[in-house]
Amino acid sequence: QDLDIQTLNGLHAAKTGALIRTSVQFGCIVAGHKDDDRFVSLSRFGDNIGLAYQITDDILDVAGKTETLGKPVGSDARQKKNTYPTLIGLDESRRAASNLHEESMEILSHLNLNMSPLASLVEKFIDRSY
Repeated sequence: QDLDIQTLNGLHAAKTGALIRTSVQFGCIVAGHKDDDRFVSLSRFGDNIGLAYQITDDILDVAGKTETLGKPVGSDARQKKNTYPTLIGLDESRRAASNLHEESMEILSHLNLNMSPLASLVEKFIDRSY
């Protein structure tokens, strides 16, 4: 069944996005920032990174290498999965992931904390070949 991009975003948000957002939120809670602006900002950061990760995964299924991925390239298409590249094309998918990456880094830059570990995580999630 063909989905629109908003529905696909919702699916990604409920899976990968929720996992990453919740992990970031737990870190905020443990650090004592449950009730401040950092919690909200980092929750948005988690949403962005979750979606960017999934878009990158969709891109790699089209443009990656089977040896690197550990699964056959094109498996999403063979299974008729709705993905970013099938809905908006490869170039627009790359732009979407890049925009989410930039937004995520912008969020981190406004926090008065050492965000280098999270910034490194962002780079690993987005700039990957597997």
